[in-house]
Amino acid sequence: MSSYGAAADFALAYIASRAGGDSARLSPLLAPIWHSKHLDEAGTLHAEASPALAPRFPLMAPLLSGLQLCGHRHAVARFDCWPTRNAALLFMLVDADGAWRAVGEATLNGGAAVSQAKFTATSAEREVLEVIGQYYASVASGDQATLQRIFADDWHMKNPDGQVLAVEDKARFIARISPGAHETYADDRQIGDVQVIGGRMAYMRVDKPSTPMTTVFSLFRIGGEWLIADKVWAATV
Repeated sequence: MSSYGAAADFALAYIASRAGGDSARLSPLLAPIWHSKHLDEAGTLHAEASPALAPRFPLMAPLLSGLQLCGHRHAVARFDCWPTRNAALLFMLVDADGAWRAVGEATLNGGAAVSQAKFTATSAEREVLEVIGQYYASVASGDQATLQRIFADDWHMKNPDGQVLAVEDKARFIARISPGAHETYADDRQIGDVQVIGGRMAYMRVDKPSTPMTTVFSLFRIGGEWLIADKVWAATV
């Protein structure tokens, strides 16, 4: 059973080796299904399936600003670098050997907007909620066209599947969505957390207590629209 402390130690080791370009130290921390999604200052989304030797995410002073354990095999860590307005989300799953593995990251490099909202829900938060609502409604109704529109091109879903960590890409996921096949998909889904980071990256957690299960999404604002880049889920028991 994984502890909060073990997850925090793993996240700190990951970000130190990732930001420093230490591939030898980073390699054993990665699951084979690892992907990175990175939004640059120009608003272009980059994806990579293996870490570059040079750091993609230039942290000056990385701060572990948030860590959520979503059950015993699933966690999300948030890192911020306030001087450069960079941010990173790290998605973690416990592998068959009982150790944490990084299955993906979402990073925002500079250019983060400064919000003027004062203790109110921002338009960005409402937009993120709307997109995730469209996701659940589309799967439940078999609406492939909407899923094509709201998924980023390099979208992935990751989860524990028996003794392995599984991954499914956009095309494979959408291909198995059909009318009537998942009518109860949106039942008993509860919002656990919504975070908009710099107005250009977002994180949302959705819980399903009846299973129980927790799902997290990362989103990026590209061309004025929020797109879902990744989904990671696991049972919480």
